[in-house]
Amino acid sequence: MQAHLRECAACREIYQQMNSPEPLPIEAVREVDYLKKVKRDRIKLLAGSALAVVLILSLSVLLLKLQSAKTRQYAAKADEMSAIATEYAEKASEYAALAEENAKLAEESEKKVGVGYDWNSQTVVVFGIGDRTNFAFPEELMEAKALDAQFDSFHLSAYLPTLRTDEPLDGFLSGYLDRTLRSIEYLRTYLRTNCTDAYYAERINQYVELSISKHEILGWKVQDDRIMLEMGGSTTWYRDVLYVLSLLGNKKPEWKELGYAWYLASCVDPYGERTINPAYLESSPCKDAFLRCGGTEENTPENWQRLYDAIAYTCLEQGMDWGDSYESHPMKNIALFGGPSYNKDAGNEMSVIMAASFIGYLADQYGFDRVSAFCFGRCGFAQAFGTDYETAYEAWGVRLNETCGEASDDISE
Repeated sequence: MQAHLRECAACREIYQQMNSPEPLPIEAVREVDYLKKVKRDRIKLLAGSALAVVLILSLSVLLLKLQSAKTRQYAAKADEMSAIATEYAEKASEYAALAEENAKLAEESEKKVGVGYDWNSQTVVVFGIGDRTNFAFPEELMEAKALDAQFDSFHLSAYLPTLRTDEPLDGFLSGYLDRTLRSIEYLRTYLRTNCTDAYYAERINQYVELSISKHEILGWKVQDDRIMLEMGGSTTWYRDVLYVLSLLGNKKPEWKELGYAWYLASCVDPYGERTINPAYLESSPCKDAFLRCGGTEENTPENWQRLYDAIAYTCLEQGMDWGDSYESHPMKNIALFGGPSYNKDAGNEMSVIMAASFIGYLADQYGFDRVSAFCFGRCGFAQAFGTDYETAYEAWGVRLNETCGEASDDISE
């Protein structure tokens, strides 16, 4: 057939027509081109939509991040403004308190230190502010039967004949009122400064009502928010002692509390009422011991400590069958023994003096704060001082012998 086709032109033309593809019509070609364009446009649309979605999501994430950063920034600003507002509120409160205090001070400054006389009750009435020691007492003072004095820290009501002294009464009363106020302030400050724990917190700021009667009375009690101190007869010098006992709070004080009160009242507080009596020293067996430890007749806390040490030394050396009219018993152990109590005689004074000397020794050796913790009942003796009572008592006796005994003369020489 191939040979025939090479020779026959007609057959070769027919064969060639049979094997060539039939061309599409122009309309069909146009239709195919249109569909391809539609497909391309759809692909472009889908791609554009996808790109738009991606852009929108990206922008959304970016906006959220920016919004979150702004939110945190605004929150920080809000906290800062809140802190500033709180500070301003505190300052405003502080300024308001200061303004109130200043108004009160301004009101009080218009008042004068006043002294008057009530004819009906025959009472001298004192209102004390400002210069506390410059009182002008009325002429009726010598006829007065009572004294009523009001101060910021205390109130004193006194039966005047009990307070009469050899010195002019107006000068004595001015001094007594001033010493009372300064004594209370001094003891409060001393305790706040030297006690790390607020043993006295419940009572240290309470108002003090001091009553001095003509009867032999000695005691204290707490009523509402006030401390009531009651004295009379020959016990008027116990003011500081009673105040410290009221802070301790035990109505049946042990030797430690009595010694603590006497120690603070005489050997610490410089505004006490009791004075060293030269006549007593001259006739007392403790005179030589007092002089040996450097004592003088000057009425200072240091001399009171020396006097108490000299009395304690003499009691330990010679026994306790000497001194004034008090019945005294030696302080041999940590147990209870008699002392000032409500409506009873002061009794056992020499034993209390020994306790005060011992408390002074403990304060000197171990610190006042430990002594306070022990005397306020916060801890036991061994816990407070790291030793037992008998050992400390013996060491105290050795110390007294070194300072007050005859051997001290050789040491001083």
